[in-house]
Amino acid sequence: MIRNSFIAAGLLTVMFGGIADAATFNLEYTLGSGDVVTATVQGAVNSGDANLVNVASVSDAAFNGLSFGPLGFSASTLGAADGSGILSFDGLATEFLACDSSACSEGFLISVADTFGAPVYISSTFFSGAFEEFDSARYSLSAVPLPAAMPLLLAALGGLGFIARRRKAA
Repeated sequence: MIRNSFIAAGLLTVMFGGIADAATFNLEYTLGSGDVVTATVQGAVNSGDANLVNVASVSDAAFNGLSFGPLGFSASTLGAADGSGILSFDGLATEFLACDSSACSEGFLISVADTFGAPVYISSTFFSGAFEEFDSARYSLSAVPLPAAMPLLLAALGGLGFIARRRKAA
């Protein structure tokens, strides 16, 4: 009986252990004009630098609240090892290109590299058509928290399962 509980706990750990690695983040940038670009980003905090997020996908992007939808292509202008875009919590190491496709007819770029002589925000028509100097003070990246009820739900289900097995054995 106890052995089965340990096996169940081990399986839950294996099944849900990766949840902390992959996460959802909210990206927001306010342009000098006051217009706002937002995106919901899936990615993982870089294991070597907790300030960086390696982007896996962009599930929703919007300009002034008007949704564009998912941007299926993201990349780093500096060529991340896995080709993913790089966002940083402080904005000072952000190298991120998000586009509708690899042809990039719609999307935006935030680059702090000196490729253009200064950090820049560049976008297609939908996202304002801007080419301006990037200001990290107008940039925000925040993790979307795991619902607080999730651990409680898992504990409750585990407890109910344990009680049911004890009653069945008795």
